Amino acid sequence: MRSQRDRLAVVTGASRGLGKALVARFAEEGWSVVACVRTPVAASMLAHDRVTAVVQDVRDPIGAVVLEAIAGSDRREPRAP
Repeated sequence: MRSQRDRLAVVTGASRGLGKALVARFAEEGWSVVACVRTPVAASMLAHDRVTAVVQDVRDPIGAVVLEAIAGSDRREPRAP
């Protein structure tokens, strides 16, 4: 069974509200997180060593494909907490 340190969460709408809270919670719990936001400013506000912020609009079909590709390539070795 995989530990939480081996897990990846992909969160859209990560710049505010529930999305932002989920990013913080997953990162605090040791998950790697790909956080999708719409602006570079929002991305810069998600600074955490376990968070990869992606500026992308998932309402755009190409944006959704790009996010999926990034999340798939983010299967890196887990880092020690």
